[in-house]
Amino acid sequence: MRKIHTAKKKPIYVINYGLEYNLGSWTPMFAYQFAHQNNGRRTHMFGLSAKADVAGGKAMLGARYVFGKDNAKKVGANEVTVDGDVRAWTIGAAYEYPLSKRTAVKAYAGYADAGKEWKEVEDVAYNGYQVYLGLRHAF
Repeated sequence: MRKIHTAKKKPIYVINYGLEYNLGSWTPMFAYQFAHQNNGRRTHMFGLSAKADVAGGKAMLGARYVFGKDNAKKVGANEVTVDGDVRAWTIGAAYEYPLSKRTAVKAYAGYADAGKEWKEVEDVAYNGYQVYLGLRHAF
């Protein structure tokens, strides 16, 4: 007879709200997210963004702010303990230019920065920048 061990898992809750309004030449957007994860992380996120048609393509600009509590613990080769208030912010800009109905060139540049408890944690991707240029094709 095999004994099966079942660990009791706490549920994960994520609530998202979003609002956008097309003003003709541009579209402003607002987002809110509340996340309660089973590893001790409870965060709120507010985001503002906009998109507009520019030079035959679509220009996008956005920013978000995340804050909350993180009591996560990771045990392993690189033991990390986060216990306290967390906050982070990100900004980014993108441009998408259609080459055909199914293919587009995309470019993005963004920056993220974290404070408080997340500032020194390597596994949290809130400290740095990202730049990319890519090609999207829908099948």
